[in-house]
Amino acid sequence: MKICTKCQKKKPLSEYYKCSAVKSGYKSYCKECNYKYKDPEKSRQQSAKYRANNKDKVNKKLSEYYYKKKEADPEWYEAKKARENELNRERSSKNKKIINEFKSQGCTRCGYNEHPAALDCHHVGDKKFSIGNKVSRATEQEITEELQKCIVLCSNCHRIEHHTDK
Repeated sequence: MKICTKCQKKKPLSEYYKCSAVKSGYKSYCKECNYKYKDPEKSRQQSAKYRANNKDKVNKKLSEYYYKKKEADPEWYEAKKARENELNRERSSKNKKIINEFKSQGCTRCGYNEHPAALDCHHVGDKKFSIGNKVSRATEQEITEELQKCIVLCSNCHRIEHHTDK
């Protein structure tokens, strides 16, 4: 039994999180108080910072987890793959609509506007990613933000633009 420093109630050790940094081996406040007083935004920020600073470590752990899970339950893995593929198809479809709507204004140089496949998005600002390469992976917001850095050019004008850059 241990007394929680937050709520002052006497509770069994199973009601406390383990902590190797403390002499007793358990946190000073119970799980209930830990949950009650924990700031979720701060936790999210700390997690994001950790993931950003330890990408290799996090990716390795995730890879190991999914490999073990795949070996243990192949049906789960196939269902997960099918869900991911469906989400990618939906995301890709939505993003293509956004891009085609953006291209509907036509070429800013010559006015060509026959078919969106003949129109390109030319970056005029800093380029975070190539739009065509991220259609199925980027969020709608990311696509929209990247399109704001672009102008629409037909394929011919786009080639001329890049040829004159050299």
